[in-house]
Amino acid sequence: MEDANDNAQLGSLAGFPATGGGAPLASPPPQSSMGDMFKSWAPAGMSSDAINTMSSKAPQAQMLDDPALCGVGMYFEKNETGRIGVKEITPRGSAAREGTLETGDAITHVDGISCTGWPMTQLKSAILGAAGTNVKVTAHKASGRIVDVALIRGNPEYWQFYDMNQRLKKDLTLRDKEIEALKKKLRDTEASISRDKSDIEGMNGQLASLERLNNQLQMDMEREVDLRRRSENMVNGLNAEKKHLEDQIESLLKKVSEVTLSFK
Repeated sequence: MEDANDNAQLGSLAGFPATGGGAPLASPPPQSSMGDMFKSWAPAGMSSDAINTMSSKAPQAQMLDDPALCGVGMYFEKNETGRIGVKEITPRGSAAREGTLETGDAITHVDGISCTGWPMTQLKSAILGAAGTNVKVTAHKASGRIVDVALIRGNPEYWQFYDMNQRLKKDLTLRDKEIEALKKKLRDTEASISRDKSDIEGMNGQLASLERLNNQLQMDMEREVDLRRRSENMVNGLNAEKKHLEDQIESLLKKVSEVTLSFK
C-alpha cells in the first residue's frame, strides 16, 4: 500500500554529472540529519508534510532518514495519472550541475528499472544513496526526447568539498602549466647557452689562431728589423770605406800633381 504522502515532493540535496566510476572523490565531512538538511534547503512555502517525506515515522522512511544517504538535487511529484515528474531542481545540486533535466520532465526509469507506479518511498530508496555514488535517471522531456542522465549523489557538505577539490585541481593544473612553461624556458635557455658556449669556443679557437699568426708576424718583423739594421750597418761601413778610398785617391792625385809639376 502506498504512503499517504505519495503526492508530496521528494527532495534531495545536490548532484553532478558522472565523471566515471561510482566512488566519491573523497570521504565527505560529517553530515547533519537528512531531515534537518531538507528543511534548510526546502523552497519557501513548502509544506511541512512535503519536507517530512524524508523523515516520516514509517519504518522505511526512518531508514531513508539515514544521514549517510544523499540525493541528486531534485524535488518530485506525481500527477493525476500517477506518473512521477520533476517539480523543482535545487540550485547547485547534481541535476542543476549536469544541466540536462528540467522542471516538468517525466521520470520513467532509475538505474534502468521502470519506476512507473512506484510509491514515493520506493523512488526515495532508489534515488538516495551514499555521497559520491552514481545513479542513472531516464526521463521523457516535453519534446518527446528520451534522455539518460547519470547523476552523482551528494549533500551540501559533499559538494562544498567537491568544489574545493575541483578548485584545488584547477589550481594544480595551472601550477603544472606554469611549471612546464618554466621548464621549457629553462630548456630553451640551456640550449641558447649551449649554442653560445659553442660559438665562444669557436671564437676562442679563431682568437688562438690569430694570436699564433700575430706571434709569427712579430717574429718575422723582428727578423726584418734585424736584417735592416745589419743592412744599414753594412751600407754605413761601405760608405765609410768608400770615403776612405776617395780620400786616398784624392791624396794620390795631389802627389801625382806635385810630382808632375816638379819635372817641369
